[in-house]
Amino acid sequence: MDAIAILQTLEKLVDLGLDRLDQAILPAPDPTQPAVILLPGFMGVHLADPAAGRAWLDPAAAIRGDLSARVALDAVGAADAFPGERLAPDGVVRFVYADLVQALRFAGHAVHPFAFDFRRSLLSSTLLLRDLVTDVLQRSPGTKVVLLGHSMGALLACLLPYYLPSFADRVEQTIFLGGPLGGTFDAVEAVTGTHWVLPRLVALSPRETARDFQASLATWPGAFSMLPDPDAFPGAGCERAFDAVDWPAGLAPRQAILDEAKALKTTIRRSPLFDLAPPVTQLLATQYSTVGSLARDERGAITAGPRTSQGDGVVTAASALPPGVTGYRTTFPHTLAPIEPAAIQAILDLIHTGACTLDLIQRDDVAAEVAPGQAPDVQMALGLIESGVTSMLDGCLTFSSLTWLLASLV
Repeated sequence: MDAIAILQTLEKLVDLGLDRLDQAILPAPDPTQPAVILLPGFMGVHLADPAAGRAWLDPAAAIRGDLSARVALDAVGAADAFPGERLAPDGVVRFVYADLVQALRFAGHAVHPFAFDFRRSLLSSTLLLRDLVTDVLQRSPGTKVVLLGHSMGALLACLLPYYLPSFADRVEQTIFLGGPLGGTFDAVEAVTGTHWVLPRLVALSPRETARDFQASLATWPGAFSMLPDPDAFPGAGCERAFDAVDWPAGLAPRQAILDEAKALKTTIRRSPLFDLAPPVTQLLATQYSTVGSLARDERGAITAGPRTSQGDGVVTAASALPPGVTGYRTTFPHTLAPIEPAAIQAILDLIHTGACTLDLIQRDDVAAEVAPGQAPDVQMALGLIESGVTSMLDGCLTFSSLTWLLASLV
């Protein structure tokens, strides 16, 4: 058995063992407690081919040396571009979500994670989410639901009422972790080559270049759905992100993808979700310097501006806290937000009592610009150090994921 097969087999064995452990020690859901629809974030879902195995998140896929090609989509962003590839969601990434899911289940909540293909159009993913939520509501007619969205998952929650308006009276609460309600500059960083994760991917997949990954990401409609809303960032030059001619040559997304992304900005901003009671709650770290504007490179193409806004390293406070959204301050950076013990406790408290002990975020306190701080990879490393011991003891940090994450941060 070669190294790739060993890693893949070990990953499956560990996952199955943890699933059996969960089933043995977790209590049955309490029908008096609301069910939780867990909406994971961008890249927070495994993608796998039935024959070739996982492409994301799995170090074995990087060892193959064709990861960027395997995850690319076709010219219209609708199908896998790699010959014979048929990637589909293969569960949420346990390292990020297992602590949160276990805490909710121990508290008696049925938890329904929605694993979706984050590369694809948010509109198509919302149709699948509608089917999941409809099934949950029909199987438990008297049960309320809590929408719990991390990162990109918050945008799916905002779109859901348009596809399933009848579910409004069944929503007991909506809670977001780093939800980019006004968008984020992450896609700009990734496609234009300034994102911190690119050199780590190249280090893991040495036969590929950063340009290979940039070109692959440029085919993902899902990434562009998170582009910054010009209304949320006045004067930041965000309008240019929705014009294909302003992107770097050879990396420009199709204009149709950008047109859909631009239309989504208004749709999300006006979501009926914000009219429900109680109001949407956002849990957000604000001490990490975050990109809050666009700039131009030496050739005149768009690139990400400096990290001078307050936020969680990916989402600025201005994006996460539109009028009417109540914010509470957390401490872990964006990707690790669901791991933070204080955030998990706050979610439980909000569901059970409608309040939590975290400090409220005052919009005036997070409006001023800050000096550029730690790079996102340093933020991630510090968060891993703080959370790693607990995660390993809880059994949610698998061998393969640990290998991937540590290799990505050296």
